Amino acid sequence: MIAVRPRSLPRLLLVAWLAIASSAPPSWASPKPTPTRPPAAAAREPAKAAPREAAPINRQQQAGHVAGTPQHLNRIKQGIPTSTFFGERSGAMLTRKTWETGTPVPGRPQLRERMYPHTTGISPNGGFQRGVRVSVNKKGEIHGHPFGQEVK
Repeated sequence: MIAVRPRSLPRLLLVAWLAIASSAPPSWASPKPTPTRPPAAAAREPAKAAPREAAPINRQQQAGHVAGTPQHLNRIKQGIPTSTFFGERSGAMLTRKTWETGTPVPGRPQLRERMYPHTTGISPNGGFQRGVRVSVNKKGEIHGHPFGQEVK
């Protein structure tokens, strides 16, 4: 057995680690070669539909549904009932996701809706909501707001 002094232990561990790290990897750890052409089954799969293009968010309208912004405070002063996202980032993320994957509203092609398993915002009455409704304006810009039945 080799006697190791406590002071030399870190140096010994470092030397051992460097020896292991610098050695070539074992043959079983080498990556498998990639095939040069796709398998026949993959070639027969139908092409997936491309996701809808991301439309730019109209920040002015979107801010009316984010608590603490001047636009939101203005809507409250005017007495306009307003659903509110929990924050600017979550509101923008939910708006984009709903626009890309939401269901078009029948008879209203400029609207898309989507329900989520979690709360997305607060209703004008103070209850929680789980849906997001997104609309697009004539310039192609979108903005969204929480909607749906209130969840207590």
